[in-house]
Amino acid sequence: MDPLRLIRDHVVDGRITSSTMDGSEIHFKDEEFALERARATNYKSKVGGKYLKCEQIWYFIKHYTENSDVPHTGYMKAAIAAGVATVSLLDRADLIAYLTGAIATSDRIDIMAPMDVGAGETVGKRSREAEEEDAGVLKERVLRDRNSVLKSAKDFESVLDFFAGPKDNRQKQEEQQQQAAELAAGIKNPRFRDVKEQVFWREHVGSDFDAMNLDTNASFLTASKPVDDTPLPMVASAARSAKPLTAPSTAPSSRGHGSTASASKPKKTGKPGGMPIILVPAGFNSKVVLNMFNAKEFLQDGKLVAWDAVQKSGAKKSSSIIITRTYGRDPSQKVRYEVTEKCPHKRSEDWQRVAAVFVLGAKWQFKDWPFRGVEDGDLVDTFTKIRGFYARFDSDPEVDIMKTWNIRTLNMSKTNRHGDRAAFEAFWDELDKHLALKSSALHY
Repeated sequence: MDPLRLIRDHVVDGRITSSTMDGSEIHFKDEEFALERARATNYKSKVGGKYLKCEQIWYFIKHYTENSDVPHTGYMKAAIAAGVATVSLLDRADLIAYLTGAIATSDRIDIMAPMDVGAGETVGKRSREAEEEDAGVLKERVLRDRNSVLKSAKDFESVLDFFAGPKDNRQKQEEQQQQAAELAAGIKNPRFRDVKEQVFWREHVGSDFDAMNLDTNASFLTASKPVDDTPLPMVASAARSAKPLTAPSTAPSSRGHGSTASASKPKKTGKPGGMPIILVPAGFNSKVVLNMFNAKEFLQDGKLVAWDAVQKSGAKKSSSIIITRTYGRDPSQKVRYEVTEKCPHKRSEDWQRVAAVFVLGAKWQFKDWPFRGVEDGDLVDTFTKIRGFYARFDSDPEVDIMKTWNIRTLNMSKTNRHGDRAAFEAFWDELDKHLALKSSALHY
C-alpha cells in the first residue's frame, strides 16, 4: 500500500480527522493495518532532496484540515510540541494541492523510489494469512503489483509525441507563413489543387466563417439586392424598339446565377454544438462554498446546502454529474449541463465545451489549462473564453487577487437562505450573457 496515496484518499474523503497516532504507528478508521510513523514515503522534499516520512505528512495535512487559517509558523510550533518532524514552507503549497485533490499528481513524487512495507503492515498481513489458513479460506493469487508493473516493458510513444508536439507546431507555422507569402506574391501553390475550397478557407481564415454562416463562395456580384422594377431610360427605349425573342429552353444555364441555381444550393448551418461543461473545485476546506457534494442542488434547484453537511449524511460524491436546467428555459425542452471537478486533458477537444468555472482564488487551479499566459500567471485569455465565478460567504474576508480577475462574485449568507435564489439567477443570467456574446454553438 502506498502510504502517500492512503493519506490522500482519507483527506479527499474527509476521514483524515478521525485518524490517530500513537508512539510508533498511525491508525486510520475502518482500516485493518497501520502505518509506521518513521516509514519514508516517495514524496521528495525541496529541502535536501530527502523523502518525507509518514508522520510528517500525516500531522501536516491533519493540522491544515483542522486549522486551515493558521499560518505555517503556527503549524511548526504545534509539530515541534508534538515531537513530529516538520514540513518545509517550500513544500507546503504543492503538498496541500496534491493531498486535497486539487491536482492529480506532483512533480515531487518519485515513482521510482523503493516502496518498503512497514512492520505494522507486515504483522497485520501475516496474521490475516494465518487466520485464513486456519479457516481454510481460498487465497487469491496476486498476478501483478507495483514493482512488477515498474519492471515490465513500457511504451513511451505517447511521451515522445508530447515532446515532439512543439516541434511539429513550429514546422506547421513556418509552412503556413511560406504559403501566405507565396499567395501574396501571386505564386500558384499546387498544394490546394485537389483540396476542397472549404478546407482551404478553414485553414487560412479560421473556423469563424462556418460559425457565422458566411458563404465563402459569395461575392458582391451574387449578393442579394432589393429588386427595382423601374427600367432605366435607355433600356426602356431599347426594349420598345426590340422584337420579342423566343423563350429560352427550360434547362438552367451553367453560367447563370438565377433563382433556380440559388434555390438548389443548400443553406449552410453553424457547427453542431455540444453539452456545456461547468467546472467546480475539488477541494474540501472551510473556504470552499461549492463542490461536487452540493453543486447539483444549487445549479439545478437554486438551493445551497453546506457540502460538509451532505458529506456527513453519507452521500456519495461523484466526479461528474449531469444536471437539467429549468431556469429561463421551456420545461418541455430538457437543457442539460455537465458539472465536473476534473478538467479535460490539456489537448482535449472538450475544452471547447467548458462554459464556466468556479474559482478558489489560487493560480495553481489553472496550472494545466491550455490558454495563453497561464504558465506565467496571466489569466486574461482564460476568463475571456470561460466565464469565471467566485462563490463566497459574505462573512468571509475578500481575496485580493480576485479583484484583478475578470470574474463574477456570488455572495451568499451562511445562515440566511433567502438570498440563494438571487445568486442562482445571477449565475445563469451571467452565463447566458457570456455565451451569447461569444455566439456560442453550445446547446445552452
